[in-house]
Amino acid sequence: MIFDSKNGCLYDDEGVFLKKISCPFGLHPDQLQAIGHHERRCNVCEKVVYGVDDVSDGLLREMIERDEDVCIFSTSNAKNIKILGRSGEVGVNSEGYVVVQTLRSLQDMAMAQKNGFLLIFKDVGLPYDFGEDKFIVYQRNDTGELWWSGDYRYSLFDKALEDNAGDFDAYRDENWTVVRSWFYARRDQPFPLAAYAIPKYLQPGTRVFIPDVIEDIGYVFWNQGNANRIISAAATWTGDDMKIDVPPVPLFVG
Repeated sequence: MIFDSKNGCLYDDEGVFLKKISCPFGLHPDQLQAIGHHERRCNVCEKVVYGVDDVSDGLLREMIERDEDVCIFSTSNAKNIKILGRSGEVGVNSEGYVVVQTLRSLQDMAMAQKNGFLLIFKDVGLPYDFGEDKFIVYQRNDTGELWWSGDYRYSLFDKALEDNAGDFDAYRDENWTVVRSWFYARRDQPFPLAAYAIPKYLQPGTRVFIPDVIEDIGYVFWNQGNANRIISAAATWTGDDMKIDVPPVPLFVG
């Protein structure tokens, strides 16, 4: 198998897509409860998570065909999974700061919001001029609920009908904020919108660690102007946004 850490996609050895790997809670395998030789339990969502360290492409494909929402995990002991790494400057959480996870799908954002996280939205890359999908994303002012549409004809009124809502006033435009107006998404590229999931208890001024930095922050190494992108870094939560630590440009005399 081949795992692309940039887009979170798992492929078979021939490059055929198998599954999108995405945990809305950003859990590490060590945070799962062992319940068998190859199974662990997530104590957050109560699902069984299956280990695939020794699973073949064919067996995993069968698992996904039986349940497309099956949860899986791998460890550093996996011998049959090739990891496509990301090029850039990787920071280390040596101080043990609170880890702030990055969400890169609307489904993960909606799940995190339902579980009490504050979402800080960020654009990813440059807008696409075209794409297989398009979206407009709303957030309800009083509850924080996320809702999105991929159809120009589908409005908040249609959502009210879908929700079987008795109070249509709650679905008026003024009661919702447009997180992002219509934008294209391409399945061969990273999703154009991401978010940091901020725990509600996090106080302004708290030092945190971000394993997956959304912003394009360059770290210059060469006097010709080339730079590597910062992938993970420490940051400070201001109460409104993340103030990411930018490593100083290396200087020397000699």
